[in-house]
Amino acid sequence: MRIAPFNSLPKDARRLIIYYAIAQPGIIGFVIFNAYLFLLGYSPMYVGSVVSGASLLTAILLPILGHLSDKKINAKYYMITTEALIGVAFVIFGLAKNGLWIFAGRVIFSTAMLFTFASNVYEKELYPKDLLEEAYIWHWIVPSAAGILTYLAAFVYFSLIPSVEAARWYYIALGLAAPLFISYIYFALPDMPTYTEREKIKIPKGLIGIVLVSILAYLQAYFLYDITLDNIIINHFGYGLSIIVLLSIIDNLFGLSSGFLKAHIPKEHFPKMPYIAMLSLTVLSFLLFVLHFKGLENIWIFILLYSLLSLAWPLWHMSFKPILQRNIPKKYRGTIFSSIQSINRLVGIPIAFIIGVTITFFGSFSPLLISSLLGMMTALSLKLVAKN
Repeated sequence: MRIAPFNSLPKDARRLIIYYAIAQPGIIGFVIFNAYLFLLGYSPMYVGSVVSGASLLTAILLPILGHLSDKKINAKYYMITTEALIGVAFVIFGLAKNGLWIFAGRVIFSTAMLFTFASNVYEKELYPKDLLEEAYIWHWIVPSAAGILTYLAAFVYFSLIPSVEAARWYYIALGLAAPLFISYIYFALPDMPTYTEREKIKIPKGLIGIVLVSILAYLQAYFLYDITLDNIIINHFGYGLSIIVLLSIIDNLFGLSSGFLKAHIPKEHFPKMPYIAMLSLTVLSFLLFVLHFKGLENIWIFILLYSLLSLAWPLWHMSFKPILQRNIPKKYRGTIFSSIQSINRLVGIPIAFIIGVTITFFGSFSPLLISSLLGMMTALSLKLVAKN
């Protein structure tokens, strides 16, 4: 490989990446959520309403939490809070008797997501500036390798027990396992410094443009994955949770491949990677949209094209995240990361509902057209920011 080996990263950076790896079972609970609701009999519009409503109740707090992580509160405790709340939400999902339980669990889950900006704070502090590209390559390779094993086990589980009860028990088991993840964070990850005395913030030139690109990429992914993908699998093709998990295995397999691919690319070509990745996502999502109107009814052709999406998205993340990190002042990292997440959430509040409405009135594949347009806007915006 052309990049530094994993052991060349600082110990704490390696421990953070290992945390992302051991957290893979919990991510499955997030991945299957929309499909779980579809299997319970809820419509795409209702699922979109639940996600949008829960996000609306929690979005405004984000910048305040980020500011406190810079000045007063150790970001470690935000990560612990995330795992604890996710555990509670998962148990509620597993025990849910009706839509009110689901909504309550989703509000708690959305509250947990408020604190996830803390992982960006850790990355800012622990990933060395001179190895930032390498750190984000390993950031994908190690968790993806762990994810392949985790999702294979989940695929076998949901194939052997192909019912909604399998999802219920999975949520309960993962919720009860939360203390294990909390223990790793508490004992293995370092405390994060706070900056009580800070100079007046100086916004780096181009940061606002980079943040705009980040928001566009977030929206592009929202229309491409989540409700759109789960609805296509469950309600269009008529398959169950095992196929959703199979796609997640593909995600991790191609995420691993994407990491090794970038690791073998000469560094002088790194600046081209965000454009190649985003344009690939744009073309592939548009191709899926067009093929649907040509009579795409074979799920394996769909999975083949989806596999290529799974190669392109990690490449975008690995290439764009170092650009974002380099432009954020360390003493304001919590404030800025949480503000970006807050903007994403506020912009995304109506999106889940819009996706549900779009699917209801224009068909299961219609959000893919919007995703392709947003992908084109993302690539053009990044080019404009780089030029200026």
